[in-house]
Amino acid sequence: MMRMNLVLCGLLAGAMSVAYGADAPVVAANPDIPQLPELNWEKRSDWLNVKTDATPRAVGDGVADDTAAIQAACNMARNLDGAFSTVYLPPGTYRITRVIEPVTNRTQQGWERSPINIRGHGRSTRIVWDGPAGGTMFNSRGMGYSTYIGLVWDGRGKAARAWIDLPGAASHTKHQHSAFMNFTEAGCGTAEEGGDYLDSSEWRNCLFINCGKGLAIWRYNDFNWTIDGCNFYDCGYGIWNRNGNFYARNCHFERSKQVDIIDVGGIHGNSARRCTSVGSRAFLEHKGSGSIFTIQDCHVSGWTNPDFAIRVGTPTLIFDCVFTNAPSANPPIPLNGQSVVHSNNKTSTSALFGGTTTNVIEVPPGQRGGSVSSAQQSFFSSEAAIPTRVFDVKRDFNGDVQRAIDAARDYGRGAVAYLPRGNYQVSRTINITGGNYYVQGAGIFSTGISWGGDKVGPVILVSDPQNVTLEHMAMRHTGGVVALRQVSTIPQPSRMHYEHLELGGGPSANNPETFTGNGAFEAVGLSKDSVVTIWDAYSGGGGMSFNNCSSARILFNVGGHHSMGMIRVRGTQVDRSGFFGVQTAQTRFRIEDNQSFVGSDCYEEQMREGPYAHLQGSPTLPEGRVTISGPKICGTRGQGSPSFENYFTVNNYHGQLSSVMSQYYNPSEGYDPDKKAFKIVCTGEAPLDVLLMANQYQQRGKSPPSVLPVSEGGLNVTRTLLGNRFSLLQWHQSAPVPNVLTPDGLRLASLALDHFRELGEHDLELNHAEK
Repeated sequence: MMRMNLVLCGLLAGAMSVAYGADAPVVAANPDIPQLPELNWEKRSDWLNVKTDATPRAVGDGVADDTAAIQAACNMARNLDGAFSTVYLPPGTYRITRVIEPVTNRTQQGWERSPINIRGHGRSTRIVWDGPAGGTMFNSRGMGYSTYIGLVWDGRGKAARAWIDLPGAASHTKHQHSAFMNFTEAGCGTAEEGGDYLDSSEWRNCLFINCGKGLAIWRYNDFNWTIDGCNFYDCGYGIWNRNGNFYARNCHFERSKQVDIIDVGGIHGNSARRCTSVGSRAFLEHKGSGSIFTIQDCHVSGWTNPDFAIRVGTPTLIFDCVFTNAPSANPPIPLNGQSVVHSNNKTSTSALFGGTTTNVIEVPPGQRGGSVSSAQQSFFSSEAAIPTRVFDVKRDFNGDVQRAIDAARDYGRGAVAYLPRGNYQVSRTINITGGNYYVQGAGIFSTGISWGGDKVGPVILVSDPQNVTLEHMAMRHTGGVVALRQVSTIPQPSRMHYEHLELGGGPSANNPETFTGNGAFEAVGLSKDSVVTIWDAYSGGGGMSFNNCSSARILFNVGGHHSMGMIRVRGTQVDRSGFFGVQTAQTRFRIEDNQSFVGSDCYEEQMREGPYAHLQGSPTLPEGRVTISGPKICGTRGQGSPSFENYFTVNNYHGQLSSVMSQYYNPSEGYDPDKKAFKIVCTGEAPLDVLLMANQYQQRGKSPPSVLPVSEGGLNVTRTLLGNRFSLLQWHQSAPVPNVLTPDGLRLASLALDHFRELGEHDLELNHAEK
């Protein structure tokens, strides 16, 4: 949430004793470990207070057994026909002796999609385990779109796990301002057994303390996990990945007994960006030979393993990293012929790499450098902004959404117009103007807005907002109109934040070559220096469009999943001083008018039609730059259909197109057994520089080893290939793709890395400004 009313919290004052079980010694906690924020919520009208509304009632004194009360509350809140949207745990210590597992129904379509929302007060809401050794505190099954905010989970050295996702398809789960401490197996994660998935989920501003594994990722389809601003202390492993994929950003690790981050055998790409580590045995170990790994701007100090700080698989991109206080004279990164592209790294040892460095390519430093100041830097915050006064749409305004929003706007000062659980049918556009307030629902599957008006819309119009947040709701069945439009009507810059939204409506957006609509979300003509930040908003297939916003700053932090549709960026305005970046998304792109765009972890799989991205422009417009890193970019057609080959199509785009550290993947023999190429297809006369760097072109099935990246067409296209690799997965064959170096190739590579550096700068400024 955006910082409006800061609740100031300090670090732990002195040592605190933590019990690890009846027969275990008492261990003093490190006084340097920060506390969670204190979240002093005003209870909402549809929140179920476990102390007053549940039957039986919870006590929260740390002595009474509150298992039955919390279980009952969770069951009541998951009743879609009921009145409650959220389980609310006010300050207290809640002792439980059995696993909490909300009721889940299995249907012919799969696990019932009825999420749960749980709210605690942060550091003063504790759930502690007093059941048998090896137990689990909370089971989630098929409960996508759930949110868990402001909770301390304490296993007391007896419980194996705090929160576990069991087999059952789920997406968009969020943990925020929560702590997982003293678990023998894992603080949080997925179950080892069974299939299904937990995708597009996030952990933000969380603590993991004294756990066997802080965060455990088991399944192949546990993908697109974003871990941002989290701290890990005294764990065996901080982040442990068996088969899925994750992106660790702005995380801090201390004293990991084995390794801070490990990828045991994943087949999708992963990344660690702007992470820091002090006193751990090692920082990163990448064992998965079938996946790629990006390591950007990470600082590691005082690792204790004399053999390595980082052990890499192949391919690997590493830049702007710093290694200090080495335990031996050995280089921090030993190699055995792996493909590595690197730039601007520093080490206190005499060399960065040891062993066989045949396939190492160094890119010259760019104009930008890293953003992290030292290995001690942490991005976790013990402060958090939450809404202040609540203006309830049902309780205070008889269901009139606009009146509640106007009241919150007039009050300002972090007020919230709150839409309790229910469906709100509106026939006139809802207007959001003014500043310093929230418009908040009870959750994507709890609060919905349905359009009953004309065919023009939009459902919601956001005009010149000044520090406004719209979050936790859905706009569905909008009859094809734009669900949400943001505009500027004055020259002054605006600032808007979107969080956990589902946006219906707009035309279907499945092919970037043919999509020319406005989508379910549309931003038009935003003023110079305006800011839009987006956390976990997706368009349900309708797409998102940005028109003439190139002097504004737009940052997607987590965006969408496979039904997101398209991101369309266009506009011929002269001022292009702004920025457009995506950190995590599962979508595709249409970039027009030589607009610029950078995406660092843009996952997309099972594209049934069209290219991954379409670029369009003109030689007469200012040149642009598109830089994309895709941990998995998978084009598939059903068996018997023509092979999918065209991943990028370009029509007169003037500038630079860079695919860096992307994994192009043909998943199985049944899909494209006769694939001939991974193609970039160009038309027109506009000058274009294509850079393919540190990518993996991965095949499975009957594809011959000669399937390599190809660019074709275009009258003025140059192509640079650096450090790419071909892999035939099931036969474990791997070989370098021949390098093609143009006279300007290394400069283009430096510019591409600078684009990722710029994305990191905006991330820290807009999401972690206080750090």
